[in-house]
Amino acid sequence: MKGDVDFIFGAASIVIEDSIIHSYDRGSDSNNGYVTAASTLLSEKYGMLILDSKFTSDAADGTVYLGRPWPAGGNPQARGSVLIKHSELGAHIKEEGWTSMSGLEPEDARLYEYENYGPGAVINENRRQLTDEEAAKWTVPNILKGWDAQALNNDSGGKKILMTVVSSLMMGKMMESKGRTKKTMG
Repeated sequence: MKGDVDFIFGAASIVIEDSIIHSYDRGSDSNNGYVTAASTLLSEKYGMLILDSKFTSDAADGTVYLGRPWPAGGNPQARGSVLIKHSELGAHIKEEGWTSMSGLEPEDARLYEYENYGPGAVINENRRQLTDEEAAKWTVPNILKGWDAQALNNDSGGKKILMTVVSSLMMGKMMESKGRTKKTMG
């Protein structure tokens, strides 16, 4: 996966495993973008899980945020949920890790880390770390609500990258949260 601004985004439950997540260099010496922009509804227990992955970039050190909470459509229930777990974080990741978006602060969302490593894996008061007990609940089956994506992954020739969206499409989820009906193609 490659991008620069909010290139992993939305309200869906998703697992990204064993992947390279590359942030483009936008030429800034202070802000080269944001990896995630989760708009997970508070009613959803889990959102995005990025597991056993590697965050890379050619951008300057300390210039890319892990992400920010996205209150999609101004919905106060869209707070975001992300866990980056057992992943290598490059030097391009900002020391504070997470930042605000549209008035929603990182501490108002569920933005977490667990046992990451590398030069960008800084532990400080701005980067909430899960306990062993909390992190143990963030399993692929829990995120995907019991769906066995690994079986599908094994059936596809042993492909290592698993990226599965199990909730409704982002726009559908946003429309549902606003009380609108989903449009379908047909």
